[in-house]
Amino acid sequence: NIDMCPNDIIISTLIKCCGFAQGGEQAKTEGLKVLLRCFSDVTASKHIGQSPSTFYILLTSLSRLVGDDAKRRPMSASIFQACVKAGQLNAAVLNALSECQPELYVKLPFVVNGTFRIEDIPSEWSKNLPHDNRGNRRDARKK
Repeated sequence: NIDMCPNDIIISTLIKCCGFAQGGEQAKTEGLKVLLRCFSDVTASKHIGQSPSTFYILLTSLSRLVGDDAKRRPMSASIFQACVKAGQLNAAVLNALSECQPELYVKLPFVVNGTFRIEDIPSEWSKNLPHDNRGNRRDARKK
């Protein structure tokens, strides 16, 4: 059926597979291309639901594929901004950002000494989450 479209679970699974690309730099480059295409599809499609788990998997897979912080920074910033715009920010995504791009994470206005309280996150950033999916106070792991 030509009208069929993957959902967020299928897209997230594909992205996660990209993060485990094996075979050297060429495999990682190809995995990154697929990851970025999936990210584009997630943000552009009205048919693919956006969820915190998708953004979490995007950030963790990106960390595995791109070892250089400077090269990873614009991509991780775009993923985080898309998550915030979609109102899907939760503790898991914040912890993934702290691992993927710690220098961006520590610049967030509600992060103090490497930690945050869920209640301090702007409500607009998590407006589309069920109340119980916002998470609890979390301490991001320090590198």
